[in-house]
Amino acid sequence: MTEANNIDLLNRVAQDIASTASNITNYYIVITDENGVIIGTSTDYEDRLGTVHEGSLLVIHSGKARTHNEEDCKTLKGTYPGITLPICIHDDVVGTIGIKGNSLEVKKYGLLVKMLAEVMIKDRLESESAHIRWQNTQMLVNMVATFSKNIDSETTINNCAMLLGLDLYLPRVAILLNIDEKSKKAISQINSNMYETQAYRYIRNIFNGEQDIIAAPDKQRYLIFARVNDKGNTTSDIKEKCQTMAEQFPSTCSVCMGIGSRCHDIISMEESFLEAQKSLVIAMDGKKDKIVQISDIPLETIIIEIEENIEQEIWMNNITSILDSKNCNDIMDLVINWCETKFNLAETARRMVIHKNTLAYRFTKIKEQYGIDLYDFNKTIAIYLSIRAYMLSKDNR
Repeated sequence: MTEANNIDLLNRVAQDIASTASNITNYYIVITDENGVIIGTSTDYEDRLGTVHEGSLLVIHSGKARTHNEEDCKTLKGTYPGITLPICIHDDVVGTIGIKGNSLEVKKYGLLVKMLAEVMIKDRLESESAHIRWQNTQMLVNMVATFSKNIDSETTINNCAMLLGLDLYLPRVAILLNIDEKSKKAISQINSNMYETQAYRYIRNIFNGEQDIIAAPDKQRYLIFARVNDKGNTTSDIKEKCQTMAEQFPSTCSVCMGIGSRCHDIISMEESFLEAQKSLVIAMDGKKDKIVQISDIPLETIIIEIEENIEQEIWMNNITSILDSKNCNDIMDLVINWCETKFNLAETARRMVIHKNTLAYRFTKIKEQYGIDLYDFNKTIAIYLSIRAYMLSKDNR
């Protein structure tokens, strides 16, 4: 940060420093800028704001603390007996802090007050730097997630990454984490700065490498481009890290994660992000694990592709008669179990906790009432895919 920025920062925190230091020491405190103008004072002395404190000019010029007795103050405009110390940021003298009182008495507070001022400025500086970095990371991730695949776009994204010290051509995996609304409130998640939340700290505890990228697409989700090793089986490693991270959240929190495949450049980062989105849909569906990798769900991936790329009416037509039925949920449950047990009558009956004869009777009634022959492999698979697509779309509206 430049000297001009440091001075601007002092102007913004001067009043806070003066009030805090005054409360601690019970002495009158003034803060001046680099020109000796008072920019912060103890309460009830606001009339001195904007006036010159000539004693501080000597301190700014020398960079050293200086005491002022009553004789000194007769020739130093706007200066009271006491001590004045330089405020330094990165070796630049950006202003001073003055304590009014007997110089021998207030001198012992000088170093304490100077340290307090510089710590408060440093904290504010770090906070603002973190905020700027977060905003720039957000912008970078948004550009990656909507990459238009042209040279100009790629150059812009790479320049943004370089400013953040990131190499987008290292291998990574996209992870999309969702915290439901109830859980969000439970961990005080609501915060305009997503990087200041407890959830962010949980994530950073695990994905804490310099090349790990963390952003927040919205108030309930975090997107992580986790750096992975160049060699070895990274898939299981990432899932294990995600499991460790999930365990940090309170048991009352509902946290789901979708994991994409390995990526190594801007194009594949966008693809990994889209895969993480699809995996998260399945994780939030509640019928599988809360942490789902794209490689674990080939069938569900196909179903999502069907939903995204085919007119809804096409697959809805396969199940319209079922959806209109009073026993809609029971019939869909039967079809799902029938297909997922590989058309095994005994296993389907066991899962549904009914007798095989009862199940066979239901098959007959379904054929009579809806014209659906569940022994017809091709038609049954089409119905199964349509039901799954319908359920996924329903759960994620």
